[in-house]
Amino acid sequence: MAYVACALPAKASATEQISPATEIVITRYCGQSITPGNAHIEKLIYLAFSKLNIQPTFNNVNQYCSHSREVKFLQEGKSDILWATTTADYEQQLIPIRIPIYKGLLGYRIALIRAEDKGKFAHITTLEQLQTLRFGQGEGWADTAILKEAGLKVTESSDVHNLFNMLRAGRFDLFPRGLMEPWEEVKQLPAMNFAVEEHILIAYPLPAYIFVSPKRPELAKLIHTGLELAIQDGSFDQLVMADPNVQQALRLANIKQRKIFYLENSTLTKETPLSNKALWVNLK
Repeated sequence: MAYVACALPAKASATEQISPATEIVITRYCGQSITPGNAHIEKLIYLAFSKLNIQPTFNNVNQYCSHSREVKFLQEGKSDILWATTTADYEQQLIPIRIPIYKGLLGYRIALIRAEDKGKFAHITTLEQLQTLRFGQGEGWADTAILKEAGLKVTESSDVHNLFNMLRAGRFDLFPRGLMEPWEEVKQLPAMNFAVEEHILIAYPLPAYIFVSPKRPELAKLIHTGLELAIQDGSFDQLVMADPNVQQALRLANIKQRKIFYLENSTLTKETPLSNKALWVNLK
């Protein structure tokens, strides 16, 4: 069944009529369903389509790709979706679903460090002291631009796996991760002998969105509409906050005992829904 391409609605109506498809196939060339972020967006898409009485089928090719390659595949129509922290370029090149998939939690950054450096950063209380350290981040990540704009020294790599090796080798001091990420990474990489830094939290508004290929505007419309319905009935919040990695992070982060550095994010576009408080978690 064909769909007529149209602009994304500003707000979905529970009574909006969308014809059900006999089958919606979503191809994802890059990434594996077993990784937490990819598994999370699959759950979100299943949730969105459940509101529309549609059953999606995922065609996962399971190739490892850099962000730039993954974006290229979406532009060409070889792949249908990806998730990423947003940038103006991504929003221009792809179709963004402007609903933060983790309610902004990826903008609360806690660092992965070498275990032998545990306690080394307890004295850091000012931005000037933070600027003496070196941070690892991905090439092209929004985080990289944000940290550099704040005057922090950043070592970059296009390969996230290489960043773990670079941290272990001492190429930088800290590898800031989204709030729900570092504890699981310590478990997954025991040979690296990493630890979660206990004294610093870097915070900035950083939505991660589902992005859809410009070749699939009908898919973008369906995902957006279904997620809006899930927000309205509370099931979106339930799914996000029930995520085991989110629950673990909220339990272990000990945010009140950390020095919090609030940074500006000038990379956000004017369409970012910062004023819609229902889309964000506030950990202050």
